[in-house]
Amino acid sequence: ASAIYGADAVAGVVNILLRKDYRGITTSARLGGSTDGGNFQQQYTLLAGTNWSTGGFIAVYDRFDNSAILAGDRPYSSSSNPASTFYPDLQRHSVLLSGHQQLGVGIGIKADLIYKRGDMTSVRGLLADRPIETSGTRVINKFETFGIAPMLEAELGARWNARVTGFYGTDETLGATDIFTNGAARKLIRIFDNRNIAVEAGVEGPLFALPAGEVRLAAGGGWRHNRIHAEFSGRNITPTRENKFAYGELYVPLASPAQNLGFVDRASLTAALRWEDYSDSGSIVTPKLGLVFAPAAELSLGVSWGRSFKMPTLIQQYTGYSAVLYPVTGYGNQFPGGSNLLYIGGSNPEVGPERAENLTFSATFRPSSRLQIVTSFFNIDYRDRVAPPLSSALGALTNPLYASLVTFDPTVAQLDAAIAGAAGPLGNGTTGPYDPSNVIALLDGRDRNIAEQRYHGADLAIRYRVPMPEGRTLSFSAGATWLDSEQRLSPDLPTTNLAGNIFRSPHFRARGGATLDGVNFTLAAFTSLTGGVTDRRRPVPVEISPVVTFDLTGRIKLRGFADVTISALNIFNAKPDQILVAAPDDTPFDSTNYSAVGRFLALTIS
Repeated sequence: ASAIYGADAVAGVVNILLRKDYRGITTSARLGGSTDGGNFQQQYTLLAGTNWSTGGFIAVYDRFDNSAILAGDRPYSSSSNPASTFYPDLQRHSVLLSGHQQLGVGIGIKADLIYKRGDMTSVRGLLADRPIETSGTRVINKFETFGIAPMLEAELGARWNARVTGFYGTDETLGATDIFTNGAARKLIRIFDNRNIAVEAGVEGPLFALPAGEVRLAAGGGWRHNRIHAEFSGRNITPTRENKFAYGELYVPLASPAQNLGFVDRASLTAALRWEDYSDSGSIVTPKLGLVFAPAAELSLGVSWGRSFKMPTLIQQYTGYSAVLYPVTGYGNQFPGGSNLLYIGGSNPEVGPERAENLTFSATFRPSSRLQIVTSFFNIDYRDRVAPPLSSALGALTNPLYASLVTFDPTVAQLDAAIAGAAGPLGNGTTGPYDPSNVIALLDGRDRNIAEQRYHGADLAIRYRVPMPEGRTLSFSAGATWLDSEQRLSPDLPTTNLAGNIFRSPHFRARGGATLDGVNFTLAAFTSLTGGVTDRRRPVPVEISPVVTFDLTGRIKLRGFADVTISALNIFNAKPDQILVAAPDDTPFDSTNYSAVGRFLALTIS
């Protein structure tokens, strides 16, 4: 939806509609935890609001706290340091304020404000059998976020509406990293101070009438300014980016039920165009076309085509990379014993914008008010997508596809340049001090523009509702996605598969279940399937098992003054398979697709 919502809407848009009016006070407390240990969660919420004839106001405070998940608490982590965290320790305080007020006939203002602060701690052991304080890292991030979004809305007459919106936001993060190498400690301080300012104005209304209805136009434009200020390792950077934009969207009704055409119930065409100009990339125009055709009231068919554009984030470009020394033991047996590898990974100032073209076919079938079936087929062609070239460093030294990323027998000057250019001191995952004579390879895993990526697949969703006596409803729902994807790192290299491989999405995902709703209770039971993947980082591929989980949730209302909810997620405690790692600080399971949470039990009282 880039043509309508902007460059970042590559895969579509979710619109979050905040509750507008509320009168009264609601408190909520939630406790939960993983039965295997760790992830003990506490959440306390206070919601208060009032409203009057011309406006209203809502205030929300939320406190969230969860303990870390440690590698030592999971049976599939024998290769990891037991003190390493699979999920960080987190504390967060949040405040949301939202208000609206009519200023007169046809004109009103509203504003949303959000504030968050907290801290997060994660630990990683570079060696499996030594304390973190001997060889490892401890990262503590303290963060504070503020944002305010005012809006002025006005009715212009002739059913035209206008609005002007603004946004000002800041995000400050103080990161303190303790790096322990052979018992010696070094501290790395990172300070990020980000700011975003945006202004947008738009109008919407009917242009003229056709036999099927009104042709409508939405148009607008605006300006944005992004800045990130970063301080770390004696470096101080303040990159900025400005962009101006304008857009227009046209809706043309081609047929409507009121016309009684016989061969079509309704049809419509949408067309959108967006222009954006970036201070560091120039101008781009992104179009979108959509057609909806319903031969009958029960069946609707759609096709959508569009192009998308996305700038790399300032983080991806300017905040520097990390450099870590690893033993080559896990990367292949053909290398001399005691050899090491220098790996660099992270942001890259040389990355440029991404582009994509997408095509979607969809169908919605509603034979009755009880049953709905929705399916879609999609194809997305990416060019120059900014991404790490490696999903894992394991196997990179021996796979010819990654030959351009590897420098064997690097010179001392090359190693010194790579270490000096890093955003922090050298991380050491070996048992001895850094010795350039033992480094047999330099592996460059920094972000880059991937030449081509293609995603195609299908979605299916089914919902069926059964009315029952005494105001109860039994609902069944199921959804599934099939995905295939591939990429080409550079134009001169062959295409490789993504989906179905480790650290990439599986080909198949599905979720389904049933919900029984009553006047004073709700019961829900769902099962989820995350398909298996294949680990091809070694000469003999290894299959990673799919994970199936079962979830149960029950909610009951107590005489209209309180709700009690009990949740049991992954009740049979399904676990991910353990995988091969190149170093103890590698996650010993596919953390892209599977979770370390395990069985999780929670109680909520509102």
